[in-house]
Amino acid sequence: MSYILYAALTGLFLVLCIAASVSAQPIFLPLDVKRHELRNGLQILTLENHTLPIISYYTFLIVGSRHESIGQTGISHLFVHMMFNGARRYRPKEFDQMLESGGGFANAYTTEDMTVYDEHFPDDQLELIVDMESDRMAHLALTEQSLTSERAIVKEERRIQIDNSVSGQVFELLHALAYTAHPYRWPVLGWMSNLDAITLGDCKAYFRTHYSPNQAMIVLVGDFDTGSCSSYAGFTNAYSREEGVKGSEIRSAKQYLSGIFPLSIEGPRALANLWAGIELFGPPKNYIEIYRDQVKGVSEDEISRVIQDHIPGEIWLAVVLGKADDIIPRIERLGPIERHDFRTLDRKASP
Repeated sequence: MSYILYAALTGLFLVLCIAASVSAQPIFLPLDVKRHELRNGLQILTLENHTLPIISYYTFLIVGSRHESIGQTGISHLFVHMMFNGARRYRPKEFDQMLESGGGFANAYTTEDMTVYDEHFPDDQLELIVDMESDRMAHLALTEQSLTSERAIVKEERRIQIDNSVSGQVFELLHALAYTAHPYRWPVLGWMSNLDAITLGDCKAYFRTHYSPNQAMIVLVGDFDTGSCSSYAGFTNAYSREEGVKGSEIRSAKQYLSGIFPLSIEGPRALANLWAGIELFGPPKNYIEIYRDQVKGVSEDEISRVIQDHIPGEIWLAVVLGKADDIIPRIERLGPIERHDFRTLDRKASP
């Protein structure tokens, strides 16, 4: 009896091993995904599936908590809530009402790297969903009232998931210690003090910068005909609006400010060390030659646009070494400045 049981268990073990080895093999699905890129930069991936008369509609935006800055943490997730508060053609909360009245439902979420909006609905609702999505993506209604109400909801989310949760606090502390410089160090829900500090102006600048067609990808799966889908004209027209700062501009500006051009935005100690080094040793011999091309390659309009639309805060510091007669007037056009001239500094004075 024991032998029979042993043989049966051995056979079962071999069957499980074979099944596991088979399931470990890569599975290739023959998916006929079509890619479309519109003139406004919007990308659309379509996959027809006529099994059921339903459609899934996903909008992926290349913006998450890692694209935020200190002082505005949590604004990416805040926008997940703000996006359901009406636009030019649809009133607040009407998006969900119309979607659900037709038998559909919606959701949204934010990660460190992206923000995603998804809707699932009967196939005869596609035109309506395209119209509602394009309306809020292009003309979202941003008001003090919606900011106040949605900020309160996000703060309560944070209390539940982090402040009043042992595991939530542990993971928040872990990320803060593990990532000392990378933006993964702050939580997707943001710091409470930053949530309180976000203004309506911050929201408008954030929306103008990150919610543009060239920052989005739509994935459409379900019961529709790609070839005769008349909604693509709606995508082109409705999603088009005055674009914010392009992603390439932001990346270039960050690279420019973080090392390619010798501009330091630092605390008093770092600035003191920098000034002392220049006073004692002078700038490198090839200082001007190295950075001349980079300086000429960035226009005044580009700097102004990035500062106004992307770099948060009311105070920024520029250290200009050498003759500044041509540079100061350009900086003054960006707004009022406080100028400190160190040419009269006594080098022989004791520290």
